[in-house]
Amino acid sequence: MNWILKTFDELSTTELYEICQERVNVFVVEQNGPYPELDGY
Repeated sequence: MNWILKTFDELSTTELYEICQERVNVFVVEQNGPYPELDGY
């Protein structure tokens, strides 16, 4: 694994989507969190 530090403005749309998807996978799916998916579905 390689770590790359970027500011929010340096993220591409794809990178931001992948980060958000991982958040959903961890906090919503694995931990049964009460948060909806980013697209509302």
